[in-house]
Amino acid sequence: MKEAIRKDILDILRDSIKAIKRDNIVELRELSDHTLHSSTIYQEEDSNAVAVVIYSLFKIYEKQKFQTYEGWQFFNADVLKQLEAAYNGLITANTAQYRISVKNIFGLISKFEKAFGIFITEVVEQTKVKKGSKLIEHGLSVGRTAEMLGISRWDLMEYLGITNFAEMQPRTISVKERLKTAERLFR
Repeated sequence: MKEAIRKDILDILRDSIKAIKRDNIVELRELSDHTLHSSTIYQEEDSNAVAVVIYSLFKIYEKQKFQTYEGWQFFNADVLKQLEAAYNGLITANTAQYRISVKNIFGLISKFEKAFGIFITEVVEQTKVKKGSKLIEHGLSVGRTAEMLGISRWDLMEYLGITNFAEMQPRTISVKERLKTAERLFR
């Protein structure tokens, strides 16, 4: 893992741990948005994984009713334990430990879903698609984005089709208009 990526993920993990401990959901969402920016820059698996994990956790933690469920305290404690293990893994340059901890967090999310009958796995998949659309807005291609996030191009294109993504794209200039602009520049 490149040093810049490692440092960025360390910051995100540290701040996510603090946000969860302080029950600061807004900060957790902001951290998720920051991870998206990092994913765009680095275009690699570790940044993408942490982006999806943090956003998925945000989607769980934002629903206050989950905190009333029996077992919530165990889920919360286990998430914090795994986030800290991921952080400590990167502190000691143990990338394997970091990746195991991130995988464990996905496992905790899956267990949470089964225990409470909530469709979190679907949320994780939707998170990947939503984050993918943001990566495309930052200039990545659909193919590269789908490959990076492990989702299908079709799912990504379908989501882009129901958003106003096409309307947000800059208008293309015809060849004729480009020639006129070039002629004006050289007069």
